[in-house]
Amino acid sequence: MNSTCGSIRQSNFVPVSKAVSGSTWSGMRKMCGLIVAGLCIVLAVLGIFLPLLPTTPFVLLASYLLCLSSPTLHRRFRNSRLFSRLLTDWEDRGGIRQKDKSRAIVLVLLCSSATLYFGNFSATLISIVIALVSIGLFVIFRVPLVQDSE
Repeated sequence: MNSTCGSIRQSNFVPVSKAVSGSTWSGMRKMCGLIVAGLCIVLAVLGIFLPLLPTTPFVLLASYLLCLSSPTLHRRFRNSRLFSRLLTDWEDRGGIRQKDKSRAIVLVLLCSSATLYFGNFSATLISIVIALVSIGLFVIFRVPLVQDSE
């Protein structure tokens, strides 16, 4: 088992269970883990472009499932150009950089503002969008910060 998977399994952010404390999955569990991880990656990529679909939780879940299903694929995913820095900061340092947090806040506000401005929504739907955006911002503000190592 590589050290990255060990740190994910020992993390304060992921509950350790009997299934997680062993080595990698095999058989049907491995296949299901890979399928769900693939779905999470697709949703994460879509979340980059869709304002109300979160990217980070899907990236972290995909990383966790790949770690359990295929450490080789997990290493490739962790070294991917698109998600490498986010995963490294989260798995090794337990947070995200201020620049990434600020970017996320600005993007959420810009996308949701554009959605509300250009959409012809009822007052009920506007209230729902504002509530969802508020929840998203609350979660973003609660994510721990790490110092830039650059």
